Amino acid sequence: MSLSVLIVSAFLLFFINGSDILKSWKENIRIFAYLKNDVDLSQIPLVSSNILLFENVSNVKFIPKDEALIRLKKQIKESAMLDDLKENPLPNCFEVYLSISNIASWEDLENIASKIESLSEIDDVEYGQRWVQRFMNVFNLFKFSCLAIIGLLFLASVFIVANTIRLVFYSRKIEIEIMRVVGASESFIKAPFYVQGIINGTLGGILGIGILLVSYYSISSNIAEDLSLWGVNIRFIPIDIILKIILSSTLVGVLGCYLSLKQFSDDALS
Repeated sequence: MSLSVLIVSAFLLFFINGSDILKSWKENIRIFAYLKNDVDLSQIPLVSSNILLFENVSNVKFIPKDEALIRLKKQIKESAMLDDLKENPLPNCFEVYLSISNIASWEDLENIASKIESLSEIDDVEYGQRWVQRFMNVFNLFKFSCLAIIGLLFLASVFIVANTIRLVFYSRKIEIEIMRVVGASESFIKAPFYVQGIINGTLGGILGIGILLVSYYSISSNIAEDLSLWGVNIRFIPIDIILKIILSSTLVGVLGCYLSLKQFSDDALS
């Protein structure tokens, strides 16, 4: 039980921090729409208004190519090599800001970029297509894998608890038969097993979370500072989810006990 809780909690820990990273990256996603060279600057207000009409576009900022070159020089270390340029090779462009909260998938982002690119004045768009799509695909694959593994571990935990209770039941079979002979009710006989199932489930959940917590602080203390330099702040599982994990572990203990005792009762009646 503790091992199952530890594995499930580890997946949840990775999932929560992965979601935080994806959310942070999504909030910084902007679309750069590059203008064709023959577009006159007098057309800028009209093009900007047309882009703002698209759904999920919150703001548009025009960046002249001279300003774009200044930005480029600040971003690269070897900026001196750009001083020898005879003319500015960069195009004028729009920096398009999005309402990220309304964008649920990669396809939504791709549709917005396609609409902007379809304007006759726009030559090309750029929004980090490759790395965003790859990260979203990997994250979605991991999410579905987590759900499948959690389901399998849930069934395995129920099976383990049921077998444990069954072994205890058979080890006390003579004692239970004596209790039945003297008139003890079925609920009186089964109650201790349910109590044991609840205790095993609860303690298994607490122990699994405890092992993960110790491992988390041991590992995070070494890598948290390095990750913060990349804008990534990792955190442990929130307390409300921890309580749900322990409650689920307790329910697994009760369910395993119920299935084991139900099978024993059916065998006794047959």
